[in-house]
Amino acid sequence: MDINGGMRIGQLSTGEIAAITCDASKLGTLVFDIDANVVKICKSIGWSRFDSIAPSGGDFSIPSSTNLTSVTLSITCPTDNASDASEIEMYISGTGLSSGGNVWETCTTSKGVVLTSGDGIKNVTVKFRDKTGNETGIVSRSSTYTATTYSWYTGEYGSCSANPAWGVWHPCSVFCGGGIQHRNCYDTIGTKTRTVYCRRSDGSSVSDSYCSGSKPASSTSCSGSCVGPSSQTCNTLPCILPDPW
Repeated sequence: MDINGGMRIGQLSTGEIAAITCDASKLGTLVFDIDANVVKICKSIGWSRFDSIAPSGGDFSIPSSTNLTSVTLSITCPTDNASDASEIEMYISGTGLSSGGNVWETCTTSKGVVLTSGDGIKNVTVKFRDKTGNETGIVSRSSTYTATTYSWYTGEYGSCSANPAWGVWHPCSVFCGGGIQHRNCYDTIGTKTRTVYCRRSDGSSVSDSYCSGSKPASSTSCSGSCVGPSSQTCNTLPCILPDPW
């Protein structure tokens, strides 16, 4: 067979084909491997089984949002009738990719990559190919990266607004001989407050809409008590009975 003629079909053994350098001048050349009983083609990746159909079903997912540059892609490797699963390769790239891609590698179900820095949408693409070099279309996904985080800041509660105070003493229970009188404590219920706001990771205050979840309470009820006794003895002088005479 005239190998240099290009696109000529002939019959050679596996060893004879392996001895022929598959270079740029022979790209597209077809030859029948009589040992393997398959047609082989000279492609950029070398002598490969002739197969013009790309793998199908390849896909991947990426977190829709993240505050970490290191993320994990969940990958569905495609299927191919002429290639084993271990022969399917993937190529991860994209403007949002910093490292972890830009090279053909064996397809795996998960792959860690590093996104570019700076808040914004990070675009990542993946394509697949079989052992003969047939490539799938490009699958594109994006993730919104936000390095800045937001959280609720809650300060310490201040003092209670209650201002307990004693009222006047009630009349004594007896006129003489020792009795008891009482007094009431007023204004024992109040509130105490604290500062609550949505805080950015740099410490500054921002609109509450940036924080997730319900905003913590900024006030709560509290109570106080009066200092001192609420009762005391009174009219302790002995009672003097009138002289019957």
